[in-house]
Amino acid sequence: MVTTKRAPRGSLTKDRIVTAAIDLLDREGLDALTVRRLATELQVRPMALYNHVNGKADILAAVAEEMTSRLDLPDAATAGADGLRAVFRSYFRLLVEHPVLLQLNDTLEQANPAELRVSERAYAIMRQAGLEPRDAVGLLAGMVRFTIGCALLYPHRHAWDDDPGHWDRTREAIMALPAGEYPELRAMGADLPIFTQEDAFEFGLDVFLARLGP
Repeated sequence: MVTTKRAPRGSLTKDRIVTAAIDLLDREGLDALTVRRLATELQVRPMALYNHVNGKADILAAVAEEMTSRLDLPDAATAGADGLRAVFRSYFRLLVEHPVLLQLNDTLEQANPAELRVSERAYAIMRQAGLEPRDAVGLLAGMVRFTIGCALLYPHRHAWDDDPGHWDRTREAIMALPAGEYPELRAMGADLPIFTQEDAFEFGLDVFLARLGP
């Protein structure tokens, strides 16, 4: 009979639980995470986890906070547009590397403390730049939605960046469209600029951050 080796008594901590949960979520997605499965990953009995967490919802909230806390937050007094750009670059990269975070945000009932700190710092940067409250709220909401959208598209479209023939085929498809029905597309098609996924993201950031001024 094969028995599973248990972790040493007292070795389990909330940090270990969160780290194991992130690893499991990255490998197998949100549906794979249960208290029983996580206990198996940690080589402990399921009830041992309840000494540190209150259940699956508590684990997911802790995972979201840990992931979001990895974002570097610049000093609001000196950050300006470059600092806000750095925050959203980091956020985009976090979502690309841990796409399950996009699903986690839909399951949580309220913002985690780390997410609130990001919003607080972003608003501070905008207010320091002179934006009125309505403009600051609209700008942050737009940038968050844009970043999430780019991250959602990334898994399906980043292969374009590694395909040397992608843009040639795209140009050919555009130039094959009826000129009378699609004159503007045809006009651009012959000299269509190449945009990688990162290029498109950076272009969008430029548009949003123009609201902060020079």
